[in-house]
Amino acid sequence: MNKITTNNYKQFFASPIFGLLILFILTFSSTVSAQDDENGVMLMLKAGYKKSGAVSFFEKLEMLEKEYGVDQRDALNDFISSHPTARERRDRVINLY
Repeated sequence: MNKITTNNYKQFFASPIFGLLILFILTFSSTVSAQDDENGVMLMLKAGYKKSGAVSFFEKLEMLEKEYGVDQRDALNDFISSHPTARERRDRVINLY
């Protein structure tokens, strides 16, 4: 059995495989977020609510993103972000069903 050392960790985090793993996780997380939004709207509709509630929620979240500067993501930060912006999520919800 190999002994785990600090050097092993440094080698792993510096490896291209670690970078690819992170990109896969971030892409997967963003896809899951879109599916979660769609499932949430579907459940709202089945329960008798209008999707305008979800749209309103993302509009409020968008205002908070603007207040804290999260909406000012550059291309790199947008690429590595694990979730779409509130605006993107709101627009997706508007186009559902």
